[in-house]
Amino acid sequence: MQYNRQAKNWLPDRFLLLRPLTDKALLKTGQMLKRYCMKRESLMFVNKAPACTKRALKKMVMRLYSTAMTATDYQDAALLCLLWYLFGRASDLTLLCKVNLCIGSGSIFFVRFNSVKTSGEQGLSLFLNEDFTTCPLLAIALALATQSAPTASLLNQTLA
Repeated sequence: MQYNRQAKNWLPDRFLLLRPLTDKALLKTGQMLKRYCMKRESLMFVNKAPACTKRALKKMVMRLYSTAMTATDYQDAALLCLLWYLFGRASDLTLLCKVNLCIGSGSIFFVRFNSVKTSGEQGLSLFLNEDFTTCPLLAIALALATQSAPTASLLNQTLA
């Protein structure tokens, strides 16, 4: 809840001209969450979407790889894979730069992310996966190899 409150307060302060649109979107999102999530007062559960399993991730990434026509399609697959591995962490992918990638002892690939909640760094160790479709290291390598121009950012889509 604290993260949502911080994001809700940060957006109107950052973009003053878009405040009416932001307020409308936040109200709509709040109503949707209230409608589809557990209601604490009544302790009743409602139907929620099932969690994205590794099998579902594999299907989505395979679809992206099989229909890829441009470099950004491969970067979309990398973004999807990284978001799946970051699920549950309040991390900011927009600040992910190439200097945040390193290889530690024992060939462990280490990624440092900025935490949204505390503005501090948190790390994630990534290991080689036998399945190429869900391997985060391959996803990062594809994102780096398909960049159109040299940039400090790892993923170009998150700059918008």
